[in-house]
Amino acid sequence: MFHFAQLQGALLDSARLQGASLNRSQLQGASLNNAELQGASLDYAQLQGASLVSAQLEGASLDYAQLQSASLVSAQLEGASLDYAQLQGASLVSAQLEGASLFRVQLQGASLAWADLQGASFSNVFVWRADTASSDWKETRVLAPTSGSRILGFRPN
Repeated sequence: MFHFAQLQGALLDSARLQGASLNRSQLQGASLNNAELQGASLDYAQLQGASLVSAQLEGASLDYAQLQSASLVSAQLEGASLDYAQLQGASLVSAQLEGASLFRVQLQGASLAWADLQGASFSNVFVWRADTASSDWKETRVLAPTSGSRILGFRPN
């Protein structure tokens, strides 16, 4: 367990942290590129500006995580829970979000271009100016987006 860990700016590229509990950890600006975080718990983690390029986050829990301006390019987030996460300005370009849960997520200015969103659930999300150009929306549920929402490139299949 690494609850409340102080890892701001840490270099954790390719770290093997499957199933790790990093709840409420301070990971602002950390580099977790190619990290193996399958089934990890990062609830309430502070990941602002962190780099999680190609990170393996299948089945991980990132509920209430602070991911503003984070890079999750090509991240594997299949079946992950991102409920109440703050993803303003984050880059999820080419991310794999099949079956992921995104309840009350803040996605203002985020980029989900080329992301695989098949079967993901977006419920009560705020998505003003989120870019989803060329993303795969097959069987994706979008329920009750918050007033004023706008998803650029949204074309449900």
